[in-house]
Amino acid sequence: MHRLGASDVWYASYRVPRTARIGYKLALDAMAPRSQSDTDRAFPLPLVVLGLGLIGVNPEQCLPIVVEQPRLLQDLTESAERASVTRQDNIVIVGIDPERGFGTDHPLFQLDWVAGSAEEAVKQMRQSRACIVPDHFLTETGLQVGDGFDLVPPDRPEKPVLYTIAGAVRLPGWHWQTKLTGFRSRTHRAAALAFANYDLVAEDFDFPVATHVWLNYTNSQADPDKIATAAQTIHDSSSQRNPSQMSGNGEEPTVRIMPVEAIRDMTGTNAARWIWAISQLPILATAIAAIGVLNVILASVRSRQWELGVLRSIGISQSEIIRSILAEGLLIGIVASLLSLGFGIMAGWCGCGIAQYVSFFGGLHPALQVPWLAIGVGLLFVCGLSVLAALWPALAIGRLRPLMLLERGGIAG
Repeated sequence: MHRLGASDVWYASYRVPRTARIGYKLALDAMAPRSQSDTDRAFPLPLVVLGLGLIGVNPEQCLPIVVEQPRLLQDLTESAERASVTRQDNIVIVGIDPERGFGTDHPLFQLDWVAGSAEEAVKQMRQSRACIVPDHFLTETGLQVGDGFDLVPPDRPEKPVLYTIAGAVRLPGWHWQTKLTGFRSRTHRAAALAFANYDLVAEDFDFPVATHVWLNYTNSQADPDKIATAAQTIHDSSSQRNPSQMSGNGEEPTVRIMPVEAIRDMTGTNAARWIWAISQLPILATAIAAIGVLNVILASVRSRQWELGVLRSIGISQSEIIRSILAEGLLIGIVASLLSLGFGIMAGWCGCGIAQYVSFFGGLHPALQVPWLAIGVGLLFVCGLSVLAALWPALAIGRLRPLMLLERGGIAG
């Protein structure tokens, strides 16, 4: 995965009732080609079959995972005092093959390491309950690489398990990814997304078989809908031969694929909706400010009637006078737009930085993204409104004869 947010990393989920997982495992394992290395592997192969026969899926980067959201035995983030998005008393832990996930020349996850290294982390994950955590988790808890924390299995709360931090990485986007993929199954927030050895996570949290798979596409042209349909066909054919896959209430497992691009689209759509909602008040304020622009231009042209009369007397045409006043309104709009744009970018940049430490969203690392298209439309709106505000004064002055302008200018002077 390219930083938990790249377009070529995908997530698939099998919504399998826990009571049906064993039969489901046997059905899919029977369909998967076996090798000596597969037989010796500690984790089952209920989902890797998806990567072995589906067009568009990279079989070398298609790994089954188990996901749980256990509670921290100690409140390391002090969420009881002040909770935030990442100051919570639980984490999302993903069990995965450490070698293929992090240790090969072309691992599934290509991460930026802040503390520790991929080689050392993989070595520790093979041998013990070691895990990889996001860098902000170290900041929130005060822990370091080599420290441990206890997790409470939901089904065995009296037997907590100790996991040791083997490394810390940057995981921008993990919060949205776990939210939209259903990884947060116990509660709606989590302190971190951690990775550990598949076997140990499956053993500690009672997962007889994986119900999720994390995979890459072979190319950017792969169609997730076609892959989901083909995977569902494989499942349906195995269901007909293995009725044990059905749960007691008749519920059947279904395939759902969540592309990273879809996550981006959803978050972008939600962000655009909120931005539009909070932009309605500034739009109204801008319309009201147009009255101020009108007053400024009216005062300006009335104080310059004698000068405008002189210009008309020496041959400047009526249309040129009107265009000059409209240009004055446009200039006011451009200056206001540039000042607002500069302040907005500065405020957004400062807000992104400060929000990591003092807001409810502390721990997240939002990147400053400037929506130039929307800003361009807004700038055109402001400039157009300024020109429109200058239209009436321009036409009113343009209709006056030079002699009248000179007389009014002389009286005003």
